[in-house]
Amino acid sequence: MQDTYSQDIIGAIQRRRSTYPVQFDSGHISDEIVMQLLSLAQFAPTHRITEPWRFTVIRPDSLATFADFIDSYYERIKGTDSYVERKHKKALQKIDQSSHIVAVILHRDPQERVPQWEEIASVAMAVQNIWIAAQSFGVGLYWSTPATRLIAGDYLELAKNETCLGFLYMGLSPKSAAEQRMRKSPEHYVTWK
Repeated sequence: MQDTYSQDIIGAIQRRRSTYPVQFDSGHISDEIVMQLLSLAQFAPTHRITEPWRFTVIRPDSLATFADFIDSYYERIKGTDSYVERKHKKALQKIDQSSHIVAVILHRDPQERVPQWEEIASVAMAVQNIWIAAQSFGVGLYWSTPATRLIAGDYLELAKNETCLGFLYMGLSPKSAAEQRMRKSPEHYVTWK
């Protein structure tokens, strides 16, 4: 028999969903709520306490500057095999539909005391903490890993030991975004010996 606390945790995990920017309700999330969510990163597992997560928050009043940066990237690659007009338009729409955008950054341990994959996993677990809690704040999230993350270093002012792992698009979440999606049962991914 599970206690109420355990049921709440299991329920929060089961309700975690991607909410795409096109699904966001209009309006803005307060900076305080964004900060509360990001503060949950500190509870992610972190080998040798490297705490490799960093976040750069792009606020509503900075979204236009970020859109200009993204637009300039696509304008530079126009006419090449890498350019896809649909992706260009969609990237700008996602920015326009979001309240905040959070760059998810790997801050590699300068002494490299642990393998890089462990620090990437730690950052992903930090994001999962944020994602699980977001719904309780009425916040929808979508983690995107576009090619622009690879050239965002200058815009984000990243250090040499930092890499952008993607962007969390955040917005007010409609109730309908929490619909249950079919998932494989554990028998598909668990092996017993």
